[in-house]
Amino acid sequence: MAKRKSKGTGASKIKMPTNYHDEEFVPYIICAETGVLKLDTTNPLTDGQVRDALKILIKSLKQTDNFYAVLTSMTSLQESSKTIEATLILMILEGLEEAFDDYGALSTTDTIGILKTVNQSIGKVTGGLEGRGYLTFMRGFMSKVGIETRPLTVAEQKAAE
Repeated sequence: MAKRKSKGTGASKIKMPTNYHDEEFVPYIICAETGVLKLDTTNPLTDGQVRDALKILIKSLKQTDNFYAVLTSMTSLQESSKTIEATLILMILEGLEEAFDDYGALSTTDTIGILKTVNQSIGKVTGGLEGRGYLTFMRGFMSKVGIETRPLTVAEQKAAE
């Protein structure tokens, strides 16, 4: 009987999915969510609006595979349309850009994974698309970790311009 040749070490070729709840991705998730909460402070949102914005953003990232191209196009869209949805998408992107500056840029795949994780979290916490269960939960959670969101004072708004 002939012997079979071994084809390598026998290690599995199955790639395990990335767990975006891991410690290395938490700062990115927090920055994206902080962008949402910043807008929610001045323009009360619904969980459904956040989910819709995330879906649009994920679709855009899949189509272009370039975070900064999406950021540029969404900035233009927000400036021309001034809709709450465009502003929300831009706030999420700006939060992620801040995380990229502070912690290093992520691949498009990982950025999409983070956005999907946030979207899944909304699905677990929300009481419906018109509800605010997720947003209320996030505000409380962020407060516990030392991140407070509040409307800017007039002086702070002028300084930011």
